[in-house]
Amino acid sequence: MKGFSRANLFSMRRFAREWSEQEVVQQPVGQLPWGHITVLLDRLDDHDLRDWYAANAAALDGAGALLEGGPF
Repeated sequence: MKGFSRANLFSMRRFAREWSEQEVVQQPVGQLPWGHITVLLDRLDDHDLRDWYAANAAALDGAGALLEGGPF
């Protein structure tokens, strides 16, 4: 594979660090598009708060409005 930007590689590395492979299968974050995940990583440092937003966005069928309108 090639063509990933430096920023995207950084986000992938951070994603792997923040959510282990096992959690991705079990947690709602695994149901979100990559763009939503990067919003969570960029805007929220608190892991519990990220999980809350991921769960609610996934429950709303990946609603980007919840993430874009969040208090961050």
